Amino acid sequence: MRSAVILEIVNGAWTILTALFVIFLAYHLWCEGQRRRFSTDEWFGPFPLGMQVAVALLVADIGTVISRGAAWSWFLTTEARGPIEGIVGSLLVIGSFIAAIGILCQIRIFSKGYFGNAPWILAAVMSIIYVVLAWMHYFL
Repeated sequence: MRSAVILEIVNGAWTILTALFVIFLAYHLWCEGQRRRFSTDEWFGPFPLGMQVAVALLVADIGTVISRGAAWSWFLTTEARGPIEGIVGSLLVIGSFIAAIGILCQIRIFSKGYFGNAPWILAAVMSIIYVVLAWMHYFL
């Protein structure tokens, strides 16, 4: 039970910090777009490097807030005794997927100039292999 309490506290703190960062980062991107006088079309086009990093961080951290928030709510409502299912289970998966996309974008941004697309593709493939093998181990 003590481990569950530690996980609840860590997930709660992480969710709160990351949610606040998401708010400030979204505001920063909006202000930067205003400063650069982005038209509507430019919000969908290629960004300068700094804004690419900020968008990748934003995506990863939105996913983190969703998944850790779901875990935190599970700890709070079940005291780590109930099954993870329904909306909480769905949010864990969806949030983790969104965070993974953001992290892959970060890898791509920082490694493409040196190594091409191989690092982020390798990271994606390795993660997919792990998920498939873990799924097979625990559920088949």
